[in-house]
Amino acid sequence: MSNGSDQPVYDIFVSYAHVNNEPRPPVPQGWVSTFVEIMKSNLAEELGRADSARLWMDYELRGNDSVTPAIHAQLATARVLVLFLSTGYLESRWCMDELETFVARTRGQGGCIFPIYLSPVEQVPAPLQDLLKYQFWHKDERGQPRRLADPQPYPAREPEYYQLHRDLARDLARTLGQPRHSSRMPESSARDGDLSAATTQQTGDERPARSSIFVGGAQDDLDLVRHTARLLTAQGLRCLLPITAIDGFDPLTPSADIRRDLEESLEDSDAVLFLYRAGPATQVRQSIKEVRKLAARNPRVPQRIDLCQPTSAPDALGVYDPDLQVIGTPGDCGEGCARHCAQTFNDRLAAGGRP
Repeated sequence: MSNGSDQPVYDIFVSYAHVNNEPRPPVPQGWVSTFVEIMKSNLAEELGRADSARLWMDYELRGNDSVTPAIHAQLATARVLVLFLSTGYLESRWCMDELETFVARTRGQGGCIFPIYLSPVEQVPAPLQDLLKYQFWHKDERGQPRRLADPQPYPAREPEYYQLHRDLARDLARTLGQPRHSSRMPESSARDGDLSAATTQQTGDERPARSSIFVGGAQDDLDLVRHTARLLTAQGLRCLLPITAIDGFDPLTPSADIRRDLEESLEDSDAVLFLYRAGPATQVRQSIKEVRKLAARNPRVPQRIDLCQPTSAPDALGVYDPDLQVIGTPGDCGEGCARHCAQTFNDRLAAGGRP
């Protein structure tokens, strides 16, 4: 595929710091190169063909010059930027130029950014702050950050590395499967928080053919809320988010508009799920009480509420309600929480019930 000149058009541009791709003997290949090979394989499987998406990656060492005209051309045509965020990335003027160039040239044209976090960073660049994080590091028992699959993947030892790869491939496939002009940032940016790639048509009071789940949480857990919604969407469920979780939400929005959006979203849902990890807990409690008030006067609002929280957290955050189902997860209710919720709802559907 080309853009009418001799310059080919690539779907995915890979941006990374070469310091993160140096081979570590005896491993012959760098971490990023191995990652990209697995990503390409998974993406081909998701899209159904090995040549469904073209990827560009600069394997040559770079100097201290700015982004070259050739790279500018690739950034101008790529639909997706996959970047590997690390301290090395932030310290690289070349990498930051690539990010700034992509953002500047795709603003308003459907440019999508998929940030792969290789390590904790002190300052996340502004264009990435509201995007879904693909975190390929964790803290060990001493609280030290450890990158997954370093220096190379071991399937039996770190299955979560491959699970995260699958999540990334599905999200990439959904983006690349849309028309070029309508691709979107991998975030909760759809109208009213609907994360589904394709929605069913509705007339009058008809309900969607798929089961719909309202997914909410407190301000510090919005990344977890969005990620859980994406996992549920990948399972064939339709997810709705509160307006406060939508990227670009204006904190000055009148409270009456927020309540109206909440009630309309709940009326369109079959189940309600709240997530609690960092909280604040007061926000979660208040949200649950608000839903209970709406359900008391509106029969279309689901009666049952699921609350997913770490097993070490206070029981139901001090909220006692016979219609509140607590889903306890071990650890800090991070990636495991999202997957556990998706599995819980999937099991209910498999049993012939509602989510």
